[in-house]
Amino acid sequence: MIAYDVSRPWDPELVQYLNPEPTVDQTPEGLVFIDGDDSPKRRTPLLVVTNEVSGTTSIYAVGR
Repeated sequence: MIAYDVSRPWDPELVQYLNPEPTVDQTPEGLVFIDGDDSPKRRTPLLVVTNEVSGTTSIYAVGR
């Protein structure tokens, strides 16, 4: 999974590249961004990913 900061669309910035274990068959189907103000993790923005094939949900903390 690749995450970009697109708060400035004219100058996107690579935030993080994650390469999950190859044995886990995750096919991202849906993405939801939770702003830090709404996050249950005390001002830490979150990215929630639903995975179609594995039927799992992944939650990533978005660092600055």
